Amino acid sequence: MDGSGWGTAVMKTLIIASLCLGAFVIQSPLFGIGPSEAQIAPPEALITRSKNIVLFRITDAKYNRGGVIYGYQVIRVLKGSESAGNRGDIRGSIQDLFSMEIYRDHEDLRFWDVGIGRSKVGTDGKIRPNFSVGTEYLAFLDPPYHIKSFEIVRVFDGTREENDKWFSFVVETIQQQAGK
Repeated sequence: MDGSGWGTAVMKTLIIASLCLGAFVIQSPLFGIGPSEAQIAPPEALITRSKNIVLFRITDAKYNRGGVIYGYQVIRVLKGSESAGNRGDIRGSIQDLFSMEIYRDHEDLRFWDVGIGRSKVGTDGKIRPNFSVGTEYLAFLDPPYHIKSFEIVRVFDGTREENDKWFSFVVETIQQQAGK
């Protein structure tokens, strides 16, 4: 190997090492990027810390400065000071195909793992939920948002509790915590 071949090999090695280090730094919690404890806490902790938990339906969506403002109407209040029929809006991101995952109405065991939910943590460490107009969501309205803060709840024969394990779990946990 002559001198130029050796220099090329060293440069390739340095470039690969730099890329690997960069990938580590981007994902490192030391740099404040990635999920916080509050965003991936166990479900019971999310329910306990949340002051406002509602079932809402997305009524409209308006594109606004690189994001979307979603309008919603509260269908049912599970916890907090909201009122059924109230309207509000929430800033989020554009709908993607992967965020429609509902984990077989939350029966799928993957959903119950820590760190798994419909919402994803962005590279900046924030959750920007996305929604589908006309769809109902079980929403934990208090920031910081959790990866399970905006889960789809499908309605079958007018009932939710009997068909969605997450909705049922949240209702039961709120009732248990209120009974303490």
